Amino acid sequence: MKKKLLWLIPIIIVLLLYQFIFNSSYKPTIEAMATMREGILEDGYVSFIPPDADQIGIIIYPGGKVSYEAYAPFAKDLSEQGYATFVVEMPLDLAIFGSDNASKVIESNPTITEWYILGHSLGGVMAAEYAYENDIKGLVLLASYPQDKHDFKDKDIKVLSIIGSNDGLVDKNTFNQSKMIMPLDAMYKTIPGGNHAQMGSYGKQKNDLDATITEEEQRYQVIETIVKWLND
Repeated sequence: MKKKLLWLIPIIIVLLLYQFIFNSSYKPTIEAMATMREGILEDGYVSFIPPDADQIGIIIYPGGKVSYEAYAPFAKDLSEQGYATFVVEMPLDLAIFGSDNASKVIESNPTITEWYILGHSLGGVMAAEYAYENDIKGLVLLASYPQDKHDFKDKDIKVLSIIGSNDGLVDKNTFNQSKMIMPLDAMYKTIPGGNHAQMGSYGKQKNDLDATITEEEQRYQVIETIVKWLND
């Protein structure tokens, strides 16, 4: 009987992985899809580049199992502050399968001289990996933190971490412990009433807490924080 059970374990693991990878992703809201049409669709990403863009480019990695279109409103609003902004599409909507996808954006936009990378949730973990291994000016983490192996204390990079006070998905103990591998001058911001899902535009997320502010208000506060940080 025990041998039969041992044979079942790999099958169960495969079935669980299949369910995680191939189950439905969180889809963009109607607003997000409408905003996508205002951007420029490229091969593997969408770009929002204002006519008065300076030399700063910001690349966005989506959260795990969230369609990249869900970050179009965020990208558009950020671009309206004068920054060329790009949202990268991920294979199976999982950034772990496209951690180097920022390189395509950078190579395709040679006139931009200063690059920042931003990631939400799992996208933030992989954005941190990319920032650690490449020449990136700054890293923005939305409801996220780096892996332990990526110690940023001695890295010459700006880091900004933003989380909602009502985030129900980020493990707070791990989040606080991750500060030990952040630069000493890393900036932290908590959005009162904000939650996990409202970092994008895809509706409610399982196990998240309810936000007490609107998605638009949360997005406004996040972008305001990023712009201030960029200008410091």
